[in-house]
Amino acid sequence: DRDTYADALRAHGHRHVLTIDGEEDLAAAVAPHLKPGGVVIGLGAGSISAWMHNLQKKLEGM
Repeated sequence: DRDTYADALRAHGHRHVLTIDGEEDLAAAVAPHLKPGGVVIGLGAGSISAWMHNLQKKLEGM
């Protein structure tokens, strides 16, 4: 499941792994961690591609 996968990533040194329940949570979850020139990587199946495509517009609207 996603939490087991996220825990495994953290255990291997990836400290900034976040899990969210839906697109409505994405911008608010990543915004505090963003820095100029930073990268956000979305992993999942299905609609994550659309979520990531819409992320910049949602961040600009915050």
